[in-house]
Amino acid sequence: MNLRKLDLNLLLVFDAIYADRSVTNAAHKLGMTQPAVSNALKRLREHLGDALFERSGQGVEPTQEARRLAPVIRSALEDIERTLSLGEDFDPATSKREFGMIVPDAIETIIMQPLVTLALEKMPGIRYAMRPLDLDSLSRSVVSKDVELAFFVAPIHEPHVSSVFLMSESSCVIARADHPVFGERDAITEDEFFTCGFVALPAEMRRITHLERESRARGRSRRIVCTAKRLWSIPFMVASTDLIGALPLSMAQSIAPKLNLKIFDLPLNAPPDNWYMIWHSDYDHDPAHRWLRETIRAVAARR
Repeated sequence: MNLRKLDLNLLLVFDAIYADRSVTNAAHKLGMTQPAVSNALKRLREHLGDALFERSGQGVEPTQEARRLAPVIRSALEDIERTLSLGEDFDPATSKREFGMIVPDAIETIIMQPLVTLALEKMPGIRYAMRPLDLDSLSRSVVSKDVELAFFVAPIHEPHVSSVFLMSESSCVIARADHPVFGERDAITEDEFFTCGFVALPAEMRRITHLERESRARGRSRRIVCTAKRLWSIPFMVASTDLIGALPLSMAQSIAPKLNLKIFDLPLNAPPDNWYMIWHSDYDHDPAHRWLRETIRAVAARR
């Protein structure tokens, strides 16, 4: 293929149609008329020798060739946009930038609630697309720039990945305020911690915490009665059973009054977990990304 003969604006049309599965919606997004978009699609079809999209219901569906091309074209357009943006000033008050982020439950209340509040008050165009932590895909999502920022309890040591320490967060124990054993107590003993029924995260998630490492160092393990895939499930289960749970302190403090929970200090000397911001190094000098990192660091410092 002779790239010099291809009008690169056609790729913008392709990307918009693929995203919306609609020629009409693509025209609206691009600020073009529908006939102009249809004509652009016709030219691209002729250049690539493929129909690219077929009519389906009220919209269109991509062909197999279009599905093959779509991620490559999207990545190329993002790289161009990102490179051009480096020479521009970033004004969060007027920007319509969306930031995709992997945000574990453990720090959601610490980081995201203040960020969203700030956006609503002073920068209404900024958007955040949060994803839960998936240990199997975390590194891949950062390296592929599928997300722009991730938070994790350890840095990622891979080429083209930047990591910086953000904050430390201690853990605590929670039980319902009218628990038959702990309702009138101010503390939980170490033996009780390891013999009482627990609702906890799955083993692969627990292993990355200092709490689990400290338990293993003592040669002990908790009596896990129920496992929850999300950390947010733990306080709700604790609030309606006689089980106890372990949560990051900030998370517990934000939800305990709502669910009638009591908070106890850990009965063992587990150090706090360290949290890191992680991103692809291509974003190092992106003004918008730099603003995001600096804002998050300020939010973490104020907690």
